[in-house]
Amino acid sequence: MSLPVFGGGRVELIPLEFSQQMSEIFVIPDAQPLGEDYLRIIGIFNEKNFSIPDIKNISVEDSLGRKYPLTLSSEGMLSEFDEIVSFWFSFDVSRQYIDDGGLLFLVWGPDVISENRILDKIGINPESKSRARTFSWKREQKSDKDANFANIEVIADSRADYFFLWYLLPMAVIFIILAFRKKTEPS
Repeated sequence: MSLPVFGGGRVELIPLEFSQQMSEIFVIPDAQPLGEDYLRIIGIFNEKNFSIPDIKNISVEDSLGRKYPLTLSSEGMLSEFDEIVSFWFSFDVSRQYIDDGGLLFLVWGPDVISENRILDKIGINPESKSRARTFSWKREQKSDKDANFANIEVIADSRADYFFLWYLLPMAVIFIILAFRKKTEPS
């Protein structure tokens, strides 16, 4: 029996204007059409200590609790140890909601269930280029009861074979030198 060990999280997304370079990268002639009253938010998420086992475990929500389905790029997805740790994604949101100062949150965890999808490439069609945005994010402040008191980071190499035995050689040499020195010291 295997239990999920990944935790949840939440960050506030802050919409930003696209740079000229980004708009050139993400303009795709056959991209999904965008409605007149909508913005397409496109960006990468790779927060430290972030990982999810499946794309359904992440979503964007607004301050009213509405969920926005995400479109993830298969080309821009990075996995480590069968967990997604970084990905490019996009979603559409009402322009009016953003103009009125509405808040957006990226949420993830075992209790998040969302209907996301994966495409080879994400982007926006040339006619909608002016309505593309990217984002930055900021973590919400934690209260004392939610604070982390310790972190343990383990890096494993499944291809190590017997190379780990080389770590024993320096320890053995030091042990032999200390034992020899102890024998030769006057009592």
